[in-house]
Amino acid sequence: MSPSPEIPSWLEEESKEPAEENLRVPIQPHVRPIKKRSNSALTFKKIWEDRRQLTGKWIPPVSLKVSLKNLSIFSKQLGLMMGSGVTLVKAFDILGTQGEDKKLREAALKVKEGVLSGYAISSALEKKPDIFPPFFRFAVRSAETSGTLPKTLLKLSDYYEKINLQNQKVKGSLIYPVFVFVTTLALFMFLISYIFPMFSSFFKGLHYHLPLITRILFFIFHLLTSGWFWGIILVLVVGLYAAWKTSIKRSDFALWLNIQQLQIPLAGPCLQKIQSSYFCRTLATMLNAGVNLLTALEVFQKGIGMPVFKIFYNNIQEELRAGSSLSQTIKDISFFPRAAQDLILVGEESGNLSAMLEKAADFLDIEIDTLIQNLMTLIEPLLILFLGVMVAAVLIGIFLPLYSAISQIH
Repeated sequence: MSPSPEIPSWLEEESKEPAEENLRVPIQPHVRPIKKRSNSALTFKKIWEDRRQLTGKWIPPVSLKVSLKNLSIFSKQLGLMMGSGVTLVKAFDILGTQGEDKKLREAALKVKEGVLSGYAISSALEKKPDIFPPFFRFAVRSAETSGTLPKTLLKLSDYYEKINLQNQKVKGSLIYPVFVFVTTLALFMFLISYIFPMFSSFFKGLHYHLPLITRILFFIFHLLTSGWFWGIILVLVVGLYAAWKTSIKRSDFALWLNIQQLQIPLAGPCLQKIQSSYFCRTLATMLNAGVNLLTALEVFQKGIGMPVFKIFYNNIQEELRAGSSLSQTIKDISFFPRAAQDLILVGEESGNLSAMLEKAADFLDIEIDTLIQNLMTLIEPLLILFLGVMVAAVLIGIFLPLYSAISQIH
């Protein structure tokens, strides 16, 4: 039997989940599921051993063609119009003609055509998977069923706004280090390419052995002015890029690289907390939209860009299906913050899991800001030292032989 146009084909299996798997109802304190736990803690070593859970090739999720900021604005405008009584067709027509983002305008008109053809909004959104992520489409589908679409769209807007704000903070913290690093290299190249040659003929006329640092600068100068050197650099860059694109698709290499990233001092814990915050905020939004916990995790995994967390969430799903609560499953995750675990446990015991997940995400965002500040505090002096060393090396390489020549004259 062909799938109904109201139910996306990639969610056919999810829609067939038995009712008893709806885990939105928290496990009561006196209930103790009988199950054998396979490990006491899910560490990086355990994750590497469980890499068989990944496919032969690691395929990251498709990047969206629109920014999270524009998607947030789109959701808010659509939710406000629907909440004020504007019809679906009219709302999408307005967004398709007056929206800020060109791709979203085109997508809105496509959705409008689908709605006019008799499809549900979620089914019409399926035709633009590169614009609307799986999480967005499934939340809309659930809200259609429960009749809370305007409210859900506004919650999706808040969700994407907060995720975008966190991403901008992380990117903003990288602007200064990258700027200083690039400026330092540019300054070094300028000194070597334009200032150092002014003294090269003078240095060649000296009748004594040049200092090591000056000879090194001469060597760098000759490299930078040689066409074959840049040819080798171009071949290396192209070769490394091709090797990277080939290797990153292999699950073993992608997982190994991801584990190394997450173990970098300061930066690694920051990445772990960012992913944990994203996890908590996404589940909170989907639970508020009426999605059960297992289905929310299934949809959430479609947007994961790190293989480590793919295995992480696979283990959570296995534990949940075996009868554990969410707080019990994340307790065995070695890098999931303890404070967030406690908040989730309180949410399950109080029957308000979505609110506690939201609070856990807010708490983690504060810790992320602190880690970023600490990282910048460490990086800034190192960058200044790097800049000073590069400039000092060129100046010493120039003035040391000049000082020796003047000393010989006297």
